[in-house]
Amino acid sequence: MKIRSFIFSKFISLECTNVGTLTSPLQKEQQLLSLQASRETIGFERMRVVRSRISTTAVFKGGMLGAALLLCTSRLERVLALSGPSKVASSNSSRSLWNIFETAESPAQAFRTIFGEHGERGEYMDGYSETAMMDRCLEDYKWNQNDESNQQMDNLALERAAMMSHLYDNDELWKYVCLVAFAEHYVLTSDKQEENLLARPLETVLKHQSKRSSETPIFAGVVFRNWETCELLRSKLNDYKTAGIDYVRLECNLGNKGRDIGPPSKFLLETNNDQSIRTRLQRLALVAKECQNCELVPVVLLQVPWREEEPPNVSLEYFQEAVQGLVDQMIKYRVDNQKMLFETRPPMGISASKEASLSGPERVALGTNIGRTMLRTIGGALSSSSSNKEQPPTPFGGFCVAGGSTKGSNPTAMQDDTQNAVRQGMRNEAVALWGFPFCFWEMGAKLMLQPQVGELWGAGEREKARDLFCANAKALADEIQTSFSEDNET
Repeated sequence: MKIRSFIFSKFISLECTNVGTLTSPLQKEQQLLSLQASRETIGFERMRVVRSRISTTAVFKGGMLGAALLLCTSRLERVLALSGPSKVASSNSSRSLWNIFETAESPAQAFRTIFGEHGERGEYMDGYSETAMMDRCLEDYKWNQNDESNQQMDNLALERAAMMSHLYDNDELWKYVCLVAFAEHYVLTSDKQEENLLARPLETVLKHQSKRSSETPIFAGVVFRNWETCELLRSKLNDYKTAGIDYVRLECNLGNKGRDIGPPSKFLLETNNDQSIRTRLQRLALVAKECQNCELVPVVLLQVPWREEEPPNVSLEYFQEAVQGLVDQMIKYRVDNQKMLFETRPPMGISASKEASLSGPERVALGTNIGRTMLRTIGGALSSSSSNKEQPPTPFGGFCVAGGSTKGSNPTAMQDDTQNAVRQGMRNEAVALWGFPFCFWEMGAKLMLQPQVGELWGAGEREKARDLFCANAKALADEIQTSFSEDNET
């Protein structure tokens, strides 16, 4: 394959001192790109033209060739990530999520502007895959269970979009919700009529966004599922931005103990699916930086084994290693941690069934202690990277406690009181360290879009469905405020 581009206008000798002798055309092209990018300052948009011509061969399949290409590409991608903000981003609205972080006098001010004085406003997560959405329509909401034809599935998809649009079309909801994360098929739609109908939920949120005061702003996000393999990264992010997106969710599941990864002391060095964990964290940091170059706020969901009981403290050790590994890569790629949000599951160290068997006070004590430990771990990782050891580390823009899944043969979801205790433990520790609560809530199908909401909609009780959806959000906001007040009184 030949590439004719401005980048080869000058003769460059091929030096392969780090990867050995490269003989294939693709290897040479990757090395040439890496060498040229390291010698010249090249805008991302021009470089992307070159990358697009080799996109069909950019999927690595492991082995020596894969390692060589991965090294060359990682060099190139680092230059791309540091090449500066997108021109599209320069016209961003002053009401954007990015702008709030950019102009705030402190992380505390930004957090309170977005999430409320006590962090009582949170995120509704609707980033499920198309298949998962249809499963819930059939299994949870009991919509047309006897007809699973392709035409019926299409109808269900449109019906669900209509339901979500109606649920969002409620001024009262936005007192308690500030972020909504959409699946990509709700964001990037075509001109086809049925796909335009799938865009209605986002359009409704953007309509309400334009009406909100600066005191209770709302923002739309997207779940970026193929961020690890996406070649035209800047183009995809600009498409999100054009659609009205303010933040991008990046989920990185590092694997399961025993099956995918070894002990915590070694798992950053081991390979998983032909790529090392460290390489995946590098890519995660790079994509987060690219989001910031486009003035989109990255929300990083990092998942590691969290319910492992043996050996003792192994879940906590995974958490500590992963957080430190991510922070190290963020420093390398110059990710601004004040302009990103972070999410993980807590290192519970016990099974879901064992957690459920504990008494209420025992779960609260367990969750509070874990929350405090998590905050100290995050603070310690950020502190180790700080040049000024005398000052507290600069925190992330906010943190969300992921609660696990209610689906599957072995559900892992936390008990509600445990999860709230984890949040409160983190919040109390954060107030002492940084002066603001730091931890916000996120809800999905477990607590907010409950089966009863879908059942009411299916029965024609549309206003009742909308009222219940809003009431679920209010209940958690009230719980956050009540817990925060009680902690301050004690």
